Amino acid sequence: MIMADEGFLDGLHAGFAVPPAELVALITRATGTAPEQVERLKVGDENEVHRAALPGGATVFARIRKPGDGTFDSEVWAMEQARAAGVPVPRILILTGIPSEAGERSAMVVEQAAGRQLGEVLPDLDPDRRRAVMINVGRVLARIHAVATPGPRRPDAAGRWPDPTDVRNSLIMEREAQRPSLEAAELTAAEIGAALDQVRRSPDVPPRTDAVLCHGDLHGAHVFVDDELAVRGVIDWGLWHGGSRIGDLAMTSTKYPEPDFEAILTGYGITPDPEFRERLAQAVISQSIPHLAWHDSIGNAPGRAHYAEKIRTALARLRPSV
Repeated sequence: MIMADEGFLDGLHAGFAVPPAELVALITRATGTAPEQVERLKVGDENEVHRAALPGGATVFARIRKPGDGTFDSEVWAMEQARAAGVPVPRILILTGIPSEAGERSAMVVEQAAGRQLGEVLPDLDPDRRRAVMINVGRVLARIHAVATPGPRRPDAAGRWPDPTDVRNSLIMEREAQRPSLEAAELTAAEIGAALDQVRRSPDVPPRTDAVLCHGDLHGAHVFVDDELAVRGVIDWGLWHGGSRIGDLAMTSTKYPEPDFEAILTGYGITPDPEFRERLAQAVISQSIPHLAWHDSIGNAPGRAHYAEKIRTALARLRPSV
């Protein structure tokens, strides 16, 4: 997970907040009981998130979109598709809207995932158990990718999925337009030129055919495991999309140290060959550029630096064949 400093998150989240009375009313509607305690979690740069303790010890989470930032409808669709494929996804208790001065804000309340966050568990595991749990993560990721989508990215409000060729052309234009963020991250002109060339070469972001469901953000805070190291929950589907298996694996590789990712590939059932490694590196570059640009746009320097390093590492791996 790319961590932002506390001051950055404080400033970002100060710009939007549901009034406490409305938050309590939302949770009460979803659960049938008023919460005993509600705590706001400043854990990301997209949604307002609150953890609520209920009478009897249960915990639920309220997630609210920023004003004017769309709805959770498509995210709910992705979660339902994953659940049908055997992926452990927390139950959604309510999907609704909350009025605000800036317009209606989409809101959802979900049950707490069973187990503990993978990111909390990993540091205490010996190498064998750490490899075992990452193999289990790979198996779950393979289940997610077993879900075919009608096209790449997401459908529009009318349910139409975009044309893959149009998506690819627009993606290349978007990456070119993100050059100023790459410069701000202190990538050299040669590195930027090589990175954009690999975007044009990559067959995987987006795929022309055979798009599958991709989580898009499978880091250690979004995976929950039990004491036996089985995956018990996959949360936060905000970056889901239709895409390629290699594209989603590439983004997953940016979230973990290399030995952990190699174990994910084992669980997924992939024995990497040179072609796979090349396509993976190309996809890492193409996936990292917009994430770098996003962190640059919101002023999150650690996130920008993280993805700049991922681009440099991927370029270094491609250099013999570039």
